Amino acid sequence: MIDISVCMITYNEAGSISRAVESISPYVKEVIVVDHDSEDATAFIAGQLGAKVYKRRWSDHFAEARNYSIDKATSNSILIMDADEEYIGDGTSLMKAYQLINNQTGIALRAKINNFSSNNQITSSCITRMFPKNPGYRFVGRIHEQLIYNGEEPKLCDSEIELHHYGYTKKAIENKGKYQRNVNLLLRSLDERPFNPYILFQLGRTYRLMENYEESKKFFEKATQFISFPYPSYHSSLMLDYSITLMKSKHWNDLFRILDTAIETYPDYTDLYYIYGSAIIESQNIEWFSQIPEIFSACIQLGEVPHGKYETVQGVGSFRAAFNLGLYYELVGNKGEALNCYRYCMEHSFKEAHVRIESLTNKK
Repeated sequence: MIDISVCMITYNEAGSISRAVESISPYVKEVIVVDHDSEDATAFIAGQLGAKVYKRRWSDHFAEARNYSIDKATSNSILIMDADEEYIGDGTSLMKAYQLINNQTGIALRAKINNFSSNNQITSSCITRMFPKNPGYRFVGRIHEQLIYNGEEPKLCDSEIELHHYGYTKKAIENKGKYQRNVNLLLRSLDERPFNPYILFQLGRTYRLMENYEESKKFFEKATQFISFPYPSYHSSLMLDYSITLMKSKHWNDLFRILDTAIETYPDYTDLYYIYGSAIIESQNIEWFSQIPEIFSACIQLGEVPHGKYETVQGVGSFRAAFNLGLYYELVGNKGEALNCYRYCMEHSFKEAHVRIESLTNKK
C-alpha cells in the first residue's frame, strides 16, 4: 500500500462510486468519502468497499467540502478523485508520484483526465490532483475550486497518473442537473468577485456545454476583457472554447478574428487549427473550402497535443483531421485520396471511417 489518502466528495453517486473506489483502493492506504446528504446508497456502497465515510451537510461551496475531506486524511500524500472517475493503471504511476512529492513542500502534481462525452469524443486535460499532507495546502473557490499553498499557487509538475472521467455523458448530466447547479454557484461567485476572469471563463464554458451560445459568448467576451499578459494557464482553453461558441452561433467574423489571435499566441495548439477547418465546413461558404486541405494537413503535421501542454480533443492531430480531409476529397471527387485518409483513420480504430470506406468501395 502506498501512503496516499484518496479524498472524494459525493452526492447521489451510487451508480459510479463502486468503479471509483475499486479502481484505486488496492494501491493506496485509504479512501476518504465525504458524503453530502445523498438520497441513494452512495455512503453505504462506499463503506462496504472499505472507504472511510464521513457525513456532512452541503454548503454550496466546493472548496469547503474539499478542505473538510483532506482534513480527514491520515497519509503523507493526498490524491483528489471524483466519484465519477476511474483510476487507470497498476499503481506504478501512483508510486512514482508519491516518490516525487515525498518530503517536499510547495509542490503539487497534475494528473491526466480523460473526459468521456456522449458523442464519442474524449477531451484530455491535466488538472492538479496530488499534493503533500500539509496545512498550507487549501482549496479556494465556491466552484471549480483551485489549490493554493500558503496563499499562492504551488509549483506544478506533471505526473503519470491517469483518470477516466464519465461525468460529462448526457445521462450523467441529466441525472444530476449538473450544469444548472454549476451556473447557480458560478453566478453567486461572480457576485462576490464581479471582475474575476476565471469565473467569467467558467460561466462561458458552462453555458456552451448547455448549448446556450449567446450567453456563452457574452461571458467569454467579458473574460477576455479582464485578462492581460502574462496569460493564466487557462487562457488557451478560453480561446478554444470561445472559438467553439462563435462557430456554433455562426458569428463567422468574430470567430476568425479570435482564432487568428489565438493561433498567433499558441501556434502549436492543434485544436485551434482543427476548429478553424471545422468552422469553414460549418459555414458552407464554398469560397472558403479551398483552405480545407491545408488546414487539416497542418493539424496532422502538428500532431496530437503533447501531454499536459493544452486541453485537447483526442484525434485532432490524427484521425479526426484525416477524416475531414477524406470528406473533402470525396466532395471534390478524389476517391483515391479519400480512401487513403479513411484507411489512415482505421489505423486509429476510428469506426466512422469504416462506413465511408464501405460506401466508396461499394459504389459502382
